[in-house]
Amino acid sequence: MRIKTIFRITIILSYLIIVILIASMIYPIPAHQIEIKELGNYYGYINGNLTAGTYLNINNRGPYPINDFTMHYDLYNSTIKVSSDTTNFGDIAGNKTLNVSFRINVNELLIKPELVYLIFHSTNLTLSLKVNGGYAYGLVKFFFNTNVTIAWERLAAFNITGHYVTNNSTDIFVHFPFYFGSAPFLHGNITLISKMVLNGTVIGIFNKTIPLGTNYTSEIIFKFPISEMNYLQSNVKFIKVSFSARINNSTVDLGVIQ
Repeated sequence: MRIKTIFRITIILSYLIIVILIASMIYPIPAHQIEIKELGNYYGYINGNLTAGTYLNINNRGPYPINDFTMHYDLYNSTIKVSSDTTNFGDIAGNKTLNVSFRINVNELLIKPELVYLIFHSTNLTLSLKVNGGYAYGLVKFFFNTNVTIAWERLAAFNITGHYVTNNSTDIFVHFPFYFGSAPFLHGNITLISKMVLNGTVIGIFNKTIPLGTNYTSEIIFKFPISEMNYLQSNVKFIKVSFSARINNSTVDLGVIQ
């Protein structure tokens, strides 16, 4: 999986800052005295953190500097905080390029039960952004906060690619080939848990350990005595198979097929 697909936030941030600066200072100075250019985005995995950001060049052509320019962000999955940070950019007089970034600690995603969901599912996150500072040596204060919905792309994908049945003289085998792929910076293992259920009763369980950080193909195989073949065939429309992943004692549902 490419890191570029994980965050889709930097362009939104660029426009937010443009609005913040122009709207907040339209009275103290003419808007045309603040010029902002987006110089490019970056994505990466550094020191255990997923990082996405943008470089912004702010050209303050007014007579006074922007003072104590500070940005704080909180990133939430529903009401659960995923990440937060505060950056003080200091004074902005003349021409200055800012590095605006967001970071998520991957290790926290792997160990916190309330965040493991983000490994396996795409969702929308809420970015709560607060910006404050001063102008004209602190005589004019400005403050702005807003919430922005941003897209989060899953870090691991699990897909059942089909099913088929084989048998020998003593047993019947139900096969579910699958594909599992995850971002290369994920480390460790997950346990894939598969359960076959007939009318609410679990009739088969298959567990398999899968390494993270790889693309992996294999099969889930349920085994039954050959004597049960007719019974299973006659009740096939009532059979469901559920899949889940257990990682560090946290379990995430991956789906159900029937």
